[in-house]
Amino acid sequence: MTGYMPVSKTDDWATPQKLYDELNGIYHFDLDPAASSTNHKCDEWYGLDHLDESKRDGLARPWEGSSVWVNPPYGRVLSLWVRKAYEEAQDKTVVMLLPSRTDTRWFHDYAIKGELTFVRGRLKFGDGKNPAPFPSILVLFRNRGQNDNLRLV
Repeated sequence: MTGYMPVSKTDDWATPQKLYDELNGIYHFDLDPAASSTNHKCDEWYGLDHLDESKRDGLARPWEGSSVWVNPPYGRVLSLWVRKAYEEAQDKTVVMLLPSRTDTRWFHDYAIKGELTFVRGRLKFGDGKNPAPFPSILVLFRNRGQNDNLRLV
């Protein structure tokens, strides 16, 4: 436990199914590049435990798809995922579920260039019984660098 917030045992927060279903109904996702065999949301996914070795590192390989769902690990590599999503969105739509950390470098360097939707309340991830100890935000990147919208939900 830190001085202000409990430390998580993992940086892997499984996407709430209801939220994913709602967004998938709009964007029709065809790739989940930051997943695992137990929590991927699309038939096409990349993750450390993928049986196909070429699909184990979503940060290192191009994202093949036209509409991409990304709920990345929320640890030290989070900034790399946000940068990758921003870069990949040059020719596709990328929707990210992120912790709402508006004071971070990755937020100001990349996330703010997308369309932002602040999630009301706190999400319950995976099979969690309690809500997350942080607020969440959805970031939509499309046509890299062309977004400047902000909305609240």
